[in-house]
Amino acid sequence: MGQIADARARLAQAAAEEEQTRVKLDMSKRELGELEKRWKAVEREAGQGERDIKKMQAEVESLRKKADATGWSVEKEQASEEALRRAKDDGIRCTQVRVYPLLDTQIFA
Repeated sequence: MGQIADARARLAQAAAEEEQTRVKLDMSKRELGELEKRWKAVEREAGQGERDIKKMQAEVESLRKKADATGWSVEKEQASEEALRRAKDDGIRCTQVRVYPLLDTQIFA
């Protein structure tokens, strides 16, 4: 009888372990399902990001071509800025009232 009781105890223990393993398996399956959903969402986002990048690259290339077509260059911009600065300086010099030479005349003496 001792062997039968021992066998029954081992059977009960094996059944409990089997149940625990089934619970763990179910949890792992659920987790795997959730991870697969997240993975698919990440793949969709990555695909959208890739399309956005390609669109931006095409836009950059288009703008680069437009900029090249204008003939703009850093040197031309610097030359234009220098010419504008000189013109402003000339304009200021032309509009300044010269008071000091008038002080030497007899009107103020």
